Amino acid sequence: MTRSRGSPWVKTIFVSIVVFLLVYECRPGFFSHRQPEVFSDDNRTENPLCRTLSNLSSRLNVTGVLTSAVNPNTSISLFVAPDSSFETSLYVVEDCSPVIVRPIIGKHDFSFNDLPTGDYVGMVPIDSFFARIQGFPVVREYNCSNFSVKFNFYGGTQEYSVVSFSIDLQEDQKPKNSYS
Repeated sequence: MTRSRGSPWVKTIFVSIVVFLLVYECRPGFFSHRQPEVFSDDNRTENPLCRTLSNLSSRLNVTGVLTSAVNPNTSISLFVAPDSSFETSLYVVEDCSPVIVRPIIGKHDFSFNDLPTGDYVGMVPIDSFFARIQGFPVVREYNCSNFSVKFNFYGGTQEYSVVSFSIDLQEDQKPKNSYS
């Protein structure tokens, strides 16, 4: 009784499948549409304008949409800003590290989960937009019990598109001054 060694084509196909799985298993998001979140606590410049997420207990989810479609596997970066001015937003994007990097869902939607109060800037590189038609990220404003999400502005440069938004305590929920 002789043992069959198998066809060379079967061996070639089997080896090709194994190599394919090994190579593509290392690519994030290949088998799922969801990429892992990336969090950063480092500060590239040690600059006081560069911030990290605070450890406050009250946090909100923020969702948004892009005004133009993006290429597959595009991400949006989130930065914490000291204020909501356009100049500060551009500075933070150029000189600070993002605190979160999240994938764009589909071609237009994005979300950031569990954000504490503060001012934020979201950024998408201009070369991520389909056919180089620059779009802009826009967040959905809403009020939720004691907090509100406020859309400040969107804009950008020839390198990236940005959105500025703030999460605040609602006026009637802010602590009263005891100095009166």
